[in-house]
Amino acid sequence: ATPTPTPTPVPLMDNHPDLKGKTIVIDPGHQAEPDQELESALKGTSAEKEKATTGAVGVLSGAKEYELTLEYALVLKEYLEGCGAKVILTRDSNDTSISNMQRAKIANDNNADYFIRLHADVMQ
Repeated sequence: ATPTPTPTPVPLMDNHPDLKGKTIVIDPGHQAEPDQELESALKGTSAEKEKATTGAVGVLSGAKEYELTLEYALVLKEYLEGCGAKVILTRDSNDTSISNMQRAKIANDNNADYFIRLHADVMQ
């Protein structure tokens, strides 16, 4: 099993935004195990893509995108909750199996005011 990170929190400043009454869904991109089954890429079209991938790997660092995005999502969640928002993560561990369509459904089902998808692409 891939460990869930324990990130360092960001201090909440006195002049932080007031997000009371807002629902924010954060989607830490990718996951530890890919799901190569195809799903609709865009509702109403025939375009398809893999349900889930592991994402990029740092060329020099070897950092895995799915680990970085979860770590950043946990920091962002705590910060936004400190601002008064209700925050929902599409995943809270690296060992999960959730497709892109399921991630979007979480935001829609929770009437999210904001849907933040986190990614950390690699440059070669």
